[in-house]
Amino acid sequence: MGRLLNLTLSFFKRCGIKRAIRFLIYRTVYGGSRRIEAALSELLPKHIEYVYNIHVIQTYISVHSKKIPIYVSPFDSGLSKDILLYHIREPVHSTVLYNTVEEYGINRVLDIGSNIGYFPLIERSAGSKYITAIEPVPDAFSYLSLNLRSCGGCNMINAAVGVEKGSMKIYTPLDRNKNPLLNLSTVSKVEAEKYGNVKEEEVKTIPFKELIEKKHDMVRVDIEGYEWNLFSSVDIIPDSISAIDFEVHAGDIKKVKQTLQTLYNSGFREAILVNNPSVPTFVVKLLGINLFNRMLSTTNNPVYCGEYPFKDPVNTVKTSYLLNNPDVFLSFVGDVQVIFLRSY
Repeated sequence: MGRLLNLTLSFFKRCGIKRAIRFLIYRTVYGGSRRIEAALSELLPKHIEYVYNIHVIQTYISVHSKKIPIYVSPFDSGLSKDILLYHIREPVHSTVLYNTVEEYGINRVLDIGSNIGYFPLIERSAGSKYITAIEPVPDAFSYLSLNLRSCGGCNMINAAVGVEKGSMKIYTPLDRNKNPLLNLSTVSKVEAEKYGNVKEEEVKTIPFKELIEKKHDMVRVDIEGYEWNLFSSVDIIPDSISAIDFEVHAGDIKKVKQTLQTLYNSGFREAILVNNPSVPTFVVKLLGINLFNRMLSTTNNPVYCGEYPFKDPVNTVKTSYLLNNPDVFLSFVGDVQVIFLRSY
C-alpha cells in the first residue's frame, strides 16, 4: 500500500491532482483485476492431455466470430493462460492483423518469433496459405509444431533469427513453479531476470537477410526488442513484401532510425499503429472491446502523462513522421504494435 501511495504522490507532482486520483483508482482496479484473473485461472477446468510427448490443453482462439483450435500449455501462466481464459491475446492487435491479412490478400507470411503458434493460426484463418514459422525456444516450438502440424503449406523452423549465421543465447523467465513463461523469452538476460529465475539455452541462428530474400508478402516479428537489430542490418526490403508487423520496444536510437529509414526508402510510407489495452484482459472482456476502446484509449489512460500523439486504439501514421520523431514514437512501448504498409 505504501508503494502505491508513493507512486500516486509522484504522479501528482508530474500530472496534477485529477490525474493522480485517476491513477490511484486505476491501480486499485488493476490490482483487483489481477487477483480475480488469478482466481479464475485456478477455477478453470483443466482437461490435460498428453499429445506427441507434451502436456496440452485443447482450446480455441476467438477472432472475427471464428473459433480457431489451438493447443496450449497447462503450465504457462502467460500467453497460454490468456487464451484459456479469454480465447484471445492482444485483442486490438489480433483483430487488426486479421483484417490486414484478409484485406491485402496476404498469401505468404514469414512469422519470426511464432511462439506456440497463436499468430500463425490467425494469419492462416485470415487467408494466408503459406507460412514460415520460426521459433527458437524448444519448449514453445513443441507446441508450435503441434498446432501447425496439419497446416498444409506451413514450414516450422526451430531456430533464432540473427544478423549473421551462428548461434545465440536465449533466456526464458520462469514462474514461481519453475515453469517457462513462453511469451517472454529474450536475448537479454537482464530483461529476463526482471521476472525472477531464467532458463538459458543456446540456439542456432539464421541470417535475417537470407530469410527476407525469399518470396513473402508479409513479415511479422515479435522478438522482444531485437527487431531493430534485424531491420537495421539490411539496406532494402524486397519488393514482394507489402506489410511488416512488429511490436514496439525501446532500443538503440541509431538502429531505430536506420530501420525507419530503410522502411521509408523501400516504399513503406504509411503504418497502422495499434495501442493494446494496458490492463488485464479480464477488464477488456468485462467491458467488451468496443466499449473499452472508447473509454480507455491512451487519450484517457491514467498511467500516461504526456503528449503522445497516437491516442486511439488504431492510428494511421506516416512513416516520415516516425522517422522524424523517433523519441515520440518510442515514448510509449510494450503494449504497442505497428504494421508498416508499402505504397505502390
